[in-house]
Amino acid sequence: MKISYQWLKDYLTLPPEATPEEVAKRLTFAGLEVEGVTHLAKGLGQVVVGQILERNKHPNADRLSLTKIDVGTGTPLSIVCGAQNIAAGQKIPVALIGASLPNGLVIKAAEIRKVPSQGMLCSLDELVLPKEWQAEDGIFLLDPKAKIGTPFAEYLGRNDHILEVNVTANRGDVLSHFGMAREVAALFGLSAKLPEPKVAEQAGGVVASIVNKAGKELCPRYFGRLIEGVKIAPSPDWLKKKIEGIGLRSINNVVDVTAFVMFEMGQPLHAFDADKLKGKDDKIAVTVRTSKKGEKFRTLADKEVELEEGELLIAAGKDEHGVALAGVMGGLNSEVDDKTVNVFLESAEFHPTRVRKTGRRLALLTDAGYRFERGVDSGRVEWAAQRATDLILQVAGGKARKMVCSEGSSDLEPMAQLRLRLADIQKVLGKAPEVLKVIQILRGLQIPCEAAAGEQGTVNVQAPRWRKDIKRTVDLVEEIARIWGFENLESTLPLGGVGETEVVESRRRAYFQVRRIRRHLASLGFFEALNYGFTSPEILAKIHSEEELKKAVHVANPVTADHSMMKPSLLSGLLVNLAHNLAHGRKDIRLFEGRRVFKRAGVPLQRDARLETGVEEDVNLALLMTGAEVDEFWQGKAAPVDFYSLKGTLESLFELLGTVSVQFQPGSEKSFLHPGQSATLVAQNKPIGSFGRLHPRVEKNFELGQDVYFAELRLDALLSNERKIYTFSEFSHFPEVERDFSVLVKESVNAQMIRQLVTKTAKPLIQDFQFFDVYKGSRVPEGHVSYAFRVVLGAMDHTLTDAEITVAQEKIMKELEKEFQAKFAGLS
Repeated sequence: MKISYQWLKDYLTLPPEATPEEVAKRLTFAGLEVEGVTHLAKGLGQVVVGQILERNKHPNADRLSLTKIDVGTGTPLSIVCGAQNIAAGQKIPVALIGASLPNGLVIKAAEIRKVPSQGMLCSLDELVLPKEWQAEDGIFLLDPKAKIGTPFAEYLGRNDHILEVNVTANRGDVLSHFGMAREVAALFGLSAKLPEPKVAEQAGGVVASIVNKAGKELCPRYFGRLIEGVKIAPSPDWLKKKIEGIGLRSINNVVDVTAFVMFEMGQPLHAFDADKLKGKDDKIAVTVRTSKKGEKFRTLADKEVELEEGELLIAAGKDEHGVALAGVMGGLNSEVDDKTVNVFLESAEFHPTRVRKTGRRLALLTDAGYRFERGVDSGRVEWAAQRATDLILQVAGGKARKMVCSEGSSDLEPMAQLRLRLADIQKVLGKAPEVLKVIQILRGLQIPCEAAAGEQGTVNVQAPRWRKDIKRTVDLVEEIARIWGFENLESTLPLGGVGETEVVESRRRAYFQVRRIRRHLASLGFFEALNYGFTSPEILAKIHSEEELKKAVHVANPVTADHSMMKPSLLSGLLVNLAHNLAHGRKDIRLFEGRRVFKRAGVPLQRDARLETGVEEDVNLALLMTGAEVDEFWQGKAAPVDFYSLKGTLESLFELLGTVSVQFQPGSEKSFLHPGQSATLVAQNKPIGSFGRLHPRVEKNFELGQDVYFAELRLDALLSNERKIYTFSEFSHFPEVERDFSVLVKESVNAQMIRQLVTKTAKPLIQDFQFFDVYKGSRVPEGHVSYAFRVVLGAMDHTLTDAEITVAQEKIMKELEKEFQAKFAGLS
C-alpha cells in the first residue's frame, strides 16, 4: 500500500527526527515492512515557478526566442527557448542552472547561437508528467495564480515521500493513512487523531429507506444519506493532489471524496446517482439482498457477470434490481456522471468472506473489496458517511438530508474483554516490561486498557473494533513485543548440548528436528525449494494417473487457473523448478522441499468434527536429484547419480535422526515412478513414502532429457517417537575376524531381508555387515540371484576362538537355508 508522508501529518505532529526514512525503519521493525521510500520531488529540486516578462526574437535564429524570466530572486534570467506556445505574462516551470531533471537532463550555463542562456523553460516531457495535463505541445503553462519563485514540487503538491508498505493479511486496520498514523504515533510516543466532521442536515427532500434482507450476519451495518443539488466538476487541487500522490486517477469531485475517505481511514464508500435509484413513486428504496442463481449484473467497468446464488447485492426500486455488488463494485446503471445532481452516499460493513469469494470468483479485485475482505472498523462506519458528506458539501455543494440506516445498524456489539498477565508475556517472550509500560504501549495503539484492580501484574484490555486480529492474549503479547522493540528481548541458545533434554511431544523438538534435516540436506549439496501449495490441472496431468487425479482437491475460488488445484505430491513444484534450471543450462540439480500435500479422504475423518472437510492433509519431505554425482574434475566427467545415490541420501537421513526399522521394499504404487527402478519405504509395516527414478512418461512430458530420481515421504514418520538412542561405549581392544559368504537365493529375496536375518542371527558377535557383489545372469538358475557379503565378528572382552567363529558361520548358513532355501557356493 502507498502511504503519503505529508498526508500522515494531517493526523499527528511528527518530531524532526521522524524523517520518512526513520518512519520506514521503525515501521519495518514493528512488523509492517516498508519495501521502499520514493521522493516524488526527485529531479524537481531546482525547478521553480517563473513568469515570462518579455519574449523577443532571437537575434541569430528564426525559430528561437529570447526571454526574460522572473523567478523571484530580483534579477530576471535570460533564457533562450524554442517553444512557440509562450507569451509574456505566462507562468511556467523554470529549471535553474544545476538542476538535474527527472528525464536525466542536467541544466548548465550555455551559449545558444552566441547568446547566453541561464536555465531552461520546461515541458511535460522534460518533467516526466502526464501528457494529458496539457493538450498542446510546448512549455507547460501553469495557473496564472501560481506564486513566482515557489518550488515547482510544492506547486504540484509533490513535495512528498511515498512509503510502499507491505501489509500482511491480518492487518486490515493499517490499510489507511489514519491506521498507519496510529502505528507511527505509537512508535514515536505521539497521539493520532481524526478530524471531526461537521454536517448540517436539512429537512425535506426525497424520502430514502434501507431494508436489509440479507441479515445482520452478511451486512451488520448499512448507512445512507441523500445529498441533493450537487455540482459534478473536477476536484479541487488539494483533493486531486492527495489521491494522485498515491497513484490514483482523479475522476470527479464526488467520486474522489469517497476514494479520499477510504484511504484516509479505511472505510470504503460508494456514491450512487440518486435519481437512478428512484422508483415510480419518486422514492429511493435501497435493499440489501442475496442474488439468485444466474442473475445478470453489469459492473461500472461495463462488464456483464453472471451471479451465483447467495452473493451480496445492493438493489433498488420495487423490483429490487441490482445496482452494486456489495463491497466489490458498483453498477453501470447507477454510476455518478457529469449529469448527476443528486447523490445517495453508502457506508456499510459487509461479511469479509462473502465479499472475498465474490471478488475472486468474478476476478473483480478492487481497493474496496481488499479492505472489506480484511474487516473494517465497525465503530467508524457512520463516521465515514459523515466525513464524506462534509467533504462533498465543501467541494460539490448541495444539501445533506437526514442519515438513514438499516435496522440495527446503530447497535454495536460490546468489545471483547481480555486479561493480559505479565506472566503471559514472560512465557512467550522470555521477558516482560512493567505493567505501566504495557499500559503505555497499548494505549499508544489506542487499545483501551487499565490495570486490574486487586490483581498485581494483570491488565484488563478491550479488543478494539478496528483490530479484527486481536482475539487472544497472545495477540496482545505480539503487540507488546513489536512496539516495545525486539531488541529488548534476550537471546537464549536452544537446547541440544550435552546433558540437555527436550520434551518428546513438544513442537519445539519437532522444529529442531526439521532444522537438522534441512541443514543435513544442505550439507549434501541440496538446495531448498519454496513453492506454493497450489498447482494447475495441466501440470498434474503430466505427472499423475487418472486414478490418482480423482483424489486431487480442487480450489473453490482460485486466484488464477494456474493455482486451481491443491498439490497431492510435492513433485509438481520440484519439476517446474528443475525444468527452469535445465532451461538455463544447469544440469546437476539437487532439490528438497517440506510442505503440506492434500488429497480427498477415502473414509470420513474422525480427527475433529469442527475441521471436517473431506480433505486429508500430510506434511511431506521430497528430494530430487539429477545430473552428475560430483562436479566435473580433471580426470573427466563424474558418474551420473542413480537409484543408489538417492537411497544413500535417505539412509544418511535416517541415521542422522536415529530413525529405526525403516525397510526398503521393491516397487512402488506411484504412477510417476519407474516400475523397475523404485522402492517403497516401510516403517512398522506401514508405507511412509517411496523413491526411485521418474517414469519415462513424466520425463518426456517435461522434456527433461536426463534421468531424474525422486523421493517423497511423510515427515511425521521421520519425526516419530521411535528413536535409536546413541550412547558412547569403549572400543574393543581385541582383534576382529572377517568371513565372506556367497549365497544363491530366489529373486523374491532381497538384500534387506538377508541383512536383517544375518544381523539377528549373529548377535552379539556381529560388528559389521557389507554386501560387495550381486549377480544375476546366465551362470545362475533362472529366477535366482547370487549375493556376496562380508560379516565382521568380534567380542568386547576376549579374542574369538576358532570354535566360536565356526559356530557363528554355521548358524548364519543354517538360518539362511531354513528361511530362504539358500544355497552356498563356497566359504572363505
